[in-house]
Amino acid sequence: TAVVVIRAVGVMGGAARAAGEELQRAGPAAAAPAAPALSLVNSNDDSHQQQNRRDHAHDRSRLASPRSGQPMLADEYRLDSCESPTDSSGTRALLKLINSSQLFGAVQDAETSSTPRECARELTEDMRATMRLLINACLHSTTSELEAISIAVRIGEAYLQLTRVARQRFLRLLAEEFGVRQHRVQEAIDKCLQISNAQGGDNSSATAAALVPAQAELREALQPQYMRLFRLFNNGFFDLGSGVKFLVSLRGDIDPTAVKNDALVKGLYDNLGELLSTWFDLAFLELKQLTWDSPASVLQYLMQHEAVHRMDSWEELQRRLAKGTLGLRRRVYAFFHPRVPGVPLIFVEVALTASLATRINHILKPTEEQLVDPVEAKGAIFYSISNTQNGLRGVSFGNFLIKKVVGNLRAELPQLQIFATLSPVPAFMTWLREEAESRQAVFTSKEREAIGDHIASVATSTDCQLLSAIEDKLLALSNNQSEEYEEEGETQALFLFLESLKAPLLRLCATFLRDVKNPQGKPRDPVARFHLNNGAFLYQLNWLANTSKKGVQESFTIMVNYAYQLSSIDHNHRLYCAGHVVCANSVDLMVGKESGGEERSH
Repeated sequence: TAVVVIRAVGVMGGAARAAGEELQRAGPAAAAPAAPALSLVNSNDDSHQQQNRRDHAHDRSRLASPRSGQPMLADEYRLDSCESPTDSSGTRALLKLINSSQLFGAVQDAETSSTPRECARELTEDMRATMRLLINACLHSTTSELEAISIAVRIGEAYLQLTRVARQRFLRLLAEEFGVRQHRVQEAIDKCLQISNAQGGDNSSATAAALVPAQAELREALQPQYMRLFRLFNNGFFDLGSGVKFLVSLRGDIDPTAVKNDALVKGLYDNLGELLSTWFDLAFLELKQLTWDSPASVLQYLMQHEAVHRMDSWEELQRRLAKGTLGLRRRVYAFFHPRVPGVPLIFVEVALTASLATRINHILKPTEEQLVDPVEAKGAIFYSISNTQNGLRGVSFGNFLIKKVVGNLRAELPQLQIFATLSPVPAFMTWLREEAESRQAVFTSKEREAIGDHIASVATSTDCQLLSAIEDKLLALSNNQSEEYEEEGETQALFLFLESLKAPLLRLCATFLRDVKNPQGKPRDPVARFHLNNGAFLYQLNWLANTSKKGVQESFTIMVNYAYQLSSIDHNHRLYCAGHVVCANSVDLMVGKESGGEERSH
């Protein structure tokens, strides 16, 4: 009589129980011939991978429509005799079970899922128990590595069918139940202490040599169990693409709120980030310049993932890629990884200019007078850098991208003298409103008096009300095509209003960038952290630099030039790591002169 593969049948749900009962009733005569070896997806051969994908698609199509109202039958699912689900035959049975729609939960509306699959599933208790069993089979199986990879791929494919909420439950399952085994850590520590005490507790070479095996055990014990699962994912191939691409997608699914509030989830997020950092090392990245002749899928990816200055049309993309009269005055460079083909992981947009750019429209929508021949250009302005993968946040290769691009441009155009950014200040308004709510005076009495000539009821307004009034007036200007306001004539009143705002808002923004830190002691603004950590320094603040709605709402039209002075990049980076914000004297004066603070120099 056949033996059911799952002894703890209660945790597997109705479908598994039905399969086992049917097999027991049928007896040996009904047993089908042994199932062929499962197609594994660890080969680098393209034809092999294609055949594997066809096999997996066939399995899914056959299993997705079981006989209505009937349990899984013995001739469909061969459940061989085994002692535990970690044995070879047991894992093969589990591989068959995981794609069964009877085993998984009810299909949900596809609109609730971020995956392009036709259906999305909830993580039911039965499915959760099945996933737990399969993960254990992966991590503790006595079968081959290829078998474990195949199980991991099935887990990953099942994960891709889950709704967003169900994915969070799965990730929490990994973080809570498959993390560090504390008893193993304690055993390894005790063993280290026992060996050390036996050697007299000294620091001799003999003690060090005796501790090497125990220390290796301790390092292994400190590794969360899910790290092995991640490495198995890496060696598989999914409908989504390579294992690396799957892991990037999985890390991008992790809820930022959970990362912030749940230490176990944060540990999973950080550990996976460290693993990806090793796979996305600079040595594996390829720098490419993108042009209008690049593949359409890549160009569309650029449009979808531009995070700083949105592209609303193909015509806008043409301007960014120097199509037409712009010649080679605009450049786009991107990093690619061989395991994620055809996907720009991060890209930077560069404008060649005659001098330092101070207004974004002079770059995005330049006039003929603002264009310059590349061989006569003096400046290379980095005006947008976008990371296309949420799952690679914190994986630092953006700094390498800028440095590589600078090197390429210097080799091509040796006359270039200025390497700088024209950057937004996305966190400025948030901080400013917090300051207005928590203290009595954001603006000095002199500043309020000057602004009061152009906004009614300033004297009786709180700083919060005054900030809202200023924002409303600036938003009214955001649709104005002209950026030039004269001291006389029709725009005189507008010119005087903007002049009354210029000094106080620049002072506040300079204070924010130079002095306001996050809990880790780094600048609160994320763009400032990025460029200052790369070795740039805070060179200049520009008023009315971005008069779009987004520019007003983020930073009251202010943008910043971070300068990359090649001879001081390493020095600036060391100062930043020591907690200093390196900035030009003009920025220091902007803070010190208006606020009465001390002037500093660098």
